[in-house]
Amino acid sequence: METAELKKIWNILAENKLIDKNLAKENIMQIISKKGSGIIHKMIKKAKFDYYIFLFGIILIPLFLLIGLLYIPPPFPNMQSYIGLSVVELFFIYMLIASIRNRKILKTSFNNESIKDSIQKVNSHLKLYLKNYFLISLLFGYIFLIFALIQFIVRIGGVSHFSFSTSGFHLFATYFSIAIIVLMIIWPLLIKIETKIRYSGIIKDINQLLNELNEEE
Repeated sequence: METAELKKIWNILAENKLIDKNLAKENIMQIISKKGSGIIHKMIKKAKFDYYIFLFGIILIPLFLLIGLLYIPPPFPNMQSYIGLSVVELFFIYMLIASIRNRKILKTSFNNESIKDSIQKVNSHLKLYLKNYFLISLLFGYIFLIFALIQFIVRIGGVSHFSFSTSGFHLFATYFSIAIIVLMIIWPLLIKIETKIRYSGIIKDINQLLNELNEEE
């Protein structure tokens, strides 16, 4: 049953003097508090999931390099590929540390305050975390993409050697370079979409809960 429906039931009981008004309000606040605790618990679980995703990424990058060394003939992997994958590895390491810190803050910082203060802090913390995630993803993404684009341009001897001819030697590099440029343009949008998919539900729950708490004051 939705919180709004439960509140309505308690209010009707209070209005019809079937239950004390203060008791009704107390029960409503207990319902909201449980919902708030559920939101914090959900965020802790999401932070734990992020932790495992970034840890998996940290493990995966060296495995890619090892597979490249063992099974891919020269000139790959080369110094450029090492640098590119190192950028990705640094991103995963940074975000792993951030996810650990995020989970610790959620577990320890919101235990001794009112439910409203706790949820407001959670809301502020989430906004800051998502802002940092966006900026770091943007920075590391652009470093990787710009580096990859430069490598393709250098490999074919400059922009003047781009070719769209099906018989041209640089057809693959040309299309791949264009794909990188397009990806650079839409990269901020992709990060926002990914973040919205993962966090829109929690953000909606927090805003709804804060509205309910304000109504009870």
